[in-house]
Amino acid sequence: MVSYCKFIRGNEIYLVIAEKELGDPSISKLKEIIESNKDASKIYVITRSVSLDVACYLRKYKARVIDDIPFDKEERVIERFAKEYGLKEINSF
Repeated sequence: MVSYCKFIRGNEIYLVIAEKELGDPSISKLKEIIESNKDASKIYVITRSVSLDVACYLRKYKARVIDDIPFDKEERVIERFAKEYGLKEINSF
């Protein structure tokens, strides 16, 4: 299940998306999330593995893919990322 949350730090809005495996079927869900959060100035995607098609799609949005954070549950990895980067939560889904 793709989880995401919006955060703020300073005057920048961060969109953080997490999913264990991002394969080709994930593109439609990612597109929906990114399109509905156009106000995000930075996009981070946390995953264990990502397909080439998804990576190319994310490149269009200059999203940064992070694959070196220990991954257990999507919500926990987002919380860990936010704490590490000093982000303040706006809302979560």
